[in-house]
Amino acid sequence: MKNVLLVGEFSEVYRSVSEAISGEYQVQFCPAVAENVHGMVKLAKPDLIVICMPGYEAVNPDIFTTLNKKWAAIPVLLICTRENYEQVKSHCDDLRYELCFIPIKKQEILEACFSLVEPDRAQKKKEETQTVWYGNPPAKSKKKVLVVDDAAIVLRNVKAMLDGKYEVLLAKSGEKALEVIADQMPDVVLLDYSMPGMDGKETLKKIREMVGYAIPVIFLTGAKDRHTIVAVLAEKPAGYILKPPDKDEIMKRLEQVIGK
Repeated sequence: MKNVLLVGEFSEVYRSVSEAISGEYQVQFCPAVAENVHGMVKLAKPDLIVICMPGYEAVNPDIFTTLNKKWAAIPVLLICTRENYEQVKSHCDDLRYELCFIPIKKQEILEACFSLVEPDRAQKKKEETQTVWYGNPPAKSKKKVLVVDDAAIVLRNVKAMLDGKYEVLLAKSGEKALEVIADQMPDVVLLDYSMPGMDGKETLKKIREMVGYAIPVIFLTGAKDRHTIVAVLAEKPAGYILKPPDKDEIMKRLEQVIGK
């Protein structure tokens, strides 16, 4: 049985997470203190670390520093609120992190754990829910969605949302996005508006120089103020989605855009 270290301060959310994973994994508990976490990881050698933080003030950022410097090989599941995400994302911009938002269902927690430490099991679960065809199934190619964002955790989570229904391509910069477009020609692009170097505005300009309006572009933006939204819409994208992205919102927007 895989070993999971659950980090956080006791709360109703913490208790619910514990109950969700206890039936599948050997769970050990640890308070949200960097020294304690380091000691427990060294002692228990967990296969997965789950950080439960219904409020940012409950977890010291030093925990992320310790994990990133000393235990970078262990995958981490971060469970937090959407409001807290912006405050902690700079500490967990790495593909080994998985992100789940509160409120969260038990099955979503387990699926996230499976994807991090038991990918074969996660794939089997997906296959079990797919339709069984007798004979050859009807051919149906998946639409390609290119996700462009400088934050690895955003790329990972959006890919997890879209996998299964779409073929997902990833790029961590505007320059890389242009290379992917030239090679793969996606059906739609989800583009971070604020990126270092070539930002979303400049990347969109380059995309239109390459393919005109043949590929619809949907902006991802973390800014909610009127000035930024007006600036986003001034570029005439196919739409925009506020970050952190919500699965239902992304699916709805993609269906609207690809349907056109």
